[in-house]
Amino acid sequence: MDTNPSLLDFIRVVSELFNISEIEAAFYVGGITIAGALGIVGALALKFGVWNKARGAANIPMQAFTSKTPYQVVRESRSASMKILFTLIMIIVVCACAGIYLYPNQIGEAQAVIQTIENLLRSFIAP
Repeated sequence: MDTNPSLLDFIRVVSELFNISEIEAAFYVGGITIAGALGIVGALALKFGVWNKARGAANIPMQAFTSKTPYQVVRESRSASMKILFTLIMIIVVCACAGIYLYPNQIGEAQAVIQTIENLLRSFIAP
């Protein structure tokens, strides 16, 4: 029994499940996948925009009345900078792990690399 199904097998299962053609199932699967990916990218872009404005707020003169003190504005600016940095680091790590894992014909080696990374991080994650 095949324990590593492919995308084509998944499309066949979807077409049999909903009693539609494989081409139509491929369009549905691809459309849902692309829409989900674009939704995630859009949400990240929105957050990055908000964080970028908060980061730059400490460097511009106050143009309106606000209830925040200058210290609070600077603190939020530093917090936004850290959020941007850590989010970019996480995006790079996820892309690197996905690239290693999905590298053609190298799945065994990719799993070995990911297991090594998990072993190195276990000391930080474990209580």
